[in-house]
Amino acid sequence: PKNHMGGTHWYHPHFHHATAAQAGGGAHGAIIVDDPPGYLPKFVEDMPEKLTFLSLVNVATMMRLEDWGNRKLGAVAWNQTLWKSSLYKNWKDGAGLKPYVAVNGQFRPKTTIKAGKWYRFR
Repeated sequence: PKNHMGGTHWYHPHFHHATAAQAGGGAHGAIIVDDPPGYLPKFVEDMPEKLTFLSLVNVATMMRLEDWGNRKLGAVAWNQTLWKSSLYKNWKDGAGLKPYVAVNGQFRPKTTIKAGKWYRFR
């Protein structure tokens, strides 16, 4: 809409007692709202864009939040499933799992840029 400012924004869920676990678990992303034509200088409009969305992934904290959220919702006995994976040997409490930063949902991704060329990172 005309009354929405152009730019790079982000979305995430708002489910009671689970927002942090959902957003921390990857239920978030970027939304690009294009600027009106002629709003930016031409050289900026013509730059190739590179989307760069950073996320802190802290599996141990997300496991604790999921546990807390499920208990707040009244679950008496439940099985933690959001983070249950063969990738995590000790998935019950998240012990030993180190936080990391994901870029566009990936761990240590690669991108190609040319020296001396301008890019618009969003």
